[in-house]
Amino acid sequence: MNETASDFFNIKLDYSNIFGDEKDDDSVKVKLIPPHYTFDSSYFNAGFTTGKYVTSYDTNYFKPLGVNHYNHANFIKASVNKGAFFFHTDPFLFANYFLIQPHNDKYFEKVISAIPKDVNKIIWDEYFFYKANEKDKKNHSPLRVLLKYPAFVWALMLGLILAIIYFAIYIKRKQRFIPAAKNLRNDSLYFAETIGRLYFEKGDHANLAKKMAAYFLEHIRSKYFINTSQLNNELVSKLSAKSGFAEDETFKLIQTVVDIQAQSNIRQEQLNKYYLIFQNFYKKTT
Repeated sequence: MNETASDFFNIKLDYSNIFGDEKDDDSVKVKLIPPHYTFDSSYFNAGFTTGKYVTSYDTNYFKPLGVNHYNHANFIKASVNKGAFFFHTDPFLFANYFLIQPHNDKYFEKVISAIPKDVNKIIWDEYFFYKANEKDKKNHSPLRVLLKYPAFVWALMLGLILAIIYFAIYIKRKQRFIPAAKNLRNDSLYFAETIGRLYFEKGDHANLAKKMAAYFLEHIRSKYFINTSQLNNELVSKLSAKSGFAEDETFKLIQTVVDIQAQSNIRQEQLNKYYLIFQNFYKKTT
């Protein structure tokens, strides 16, 4: 409230601490007081408050309806002729943060209930949002303050022009389509597959199985750094621990290598079985 309004209504305002008392200094309580309200109209404000309150008013016209945490009036009413003025010094009590606290919605309802039911006209003053002068009546833009400065207007226009030029050039210089590059062929894998087909076509299944077993042992040595000179239980435990492959499956795998090394004649069905066993290990440990 400015000086003109304060003098006209003969109201004086002051400030207290913006928070509550020392025991609970980040929250305050507000109260709606009798006779207009009952004694139990007390509400908890868990947060920031303006701390403004009314120190003096004309008791011939005004009466208090609510007080803050220090029992200072923060909500007063003046009855004038057929109407009334309501003054509330703490707008934070009408904000969402206060109203979502338990039971605080009743505060809003009771404050509004001070207005008689038969009222058919309410004036809500937003003078300080939109100043009552001719220039602001014509322009309510959020940029109205900045647009008062010619330098800012020129900078804004220049920025818009440069943005339009940039997008115009960007559209003309759109990047052409780049074809997807083909993956390089793995010559080592291709060579191994070729040799494998040669052995398979010749029917030399035993030789092909031994080469699969030899490749498997080399794979263990190079990837897991495990000595494969002894195909025993110690090797099984180390390989299972390092690869994450189940120990019983690892045992069958090593036993397969032992069987291949011991056989001189292997049928095609056995070769297929050995191949699937090795492939299962590669897939699960890759």
